Amino acid sequence: MHWHDVLRALEIAEEMFHTQTDADQMLLNAGYARWVVSVIPCCWTLIVLGGTVVGGQFVLPTSIDMMRSFLGGNLSERAMMDEVRENGARDWDALYLAGATVVPDHRRKGLALEALSRTVEGIAKRRAARLELFYWPFSTEGRSLVTRFVARTGWNVHERNTSG
Repeated sequence: MHWHDVLRALEIAEEMFHTQTDADQMLLNAGYARWVVSVIPCCWTLIVLGGTVVGGQFVLPTSIDMMRSFLGGNLSERAMMDEVRENGARDWDALYLAGATVVPDHRRKGLALEALSRTVEGIAKRRAARLELFYWPFSTEGRSLVTRFVARTGWNVHERNTSG
């Protein structure tokens, strides 16, 4: 993983999520990226076509207890990421789909689904355990991605409901 590719994936994600102006979302910056690349590189997949980064996908290893707090609105995404960074992700039994982004010209081609499936199934194999997957639907496309992932894999997925 080349650093300029990491930075490009961050740019693509920031264009979608606008984390710099939303205190509830985890920050997409070089500091967070360095930590991910050095501590949990298996959780981040760059989506590359023809040598060019066109997106990325990231899952955060966490615990079901932490995710219950998140689902209940008692913990922000940013606070969850900070907690995992500070205290580690050693005893985790859940994955949080923090984001999957693809540039507009390459959407609807299954790239995010392939990246998510490869990442999550690879982590599950290494852990020799069935994990729970959680997500916060940010868009119709994101919800569709998770629906297709469940249809493909049969995973049990939990959604944060933010409709009030």
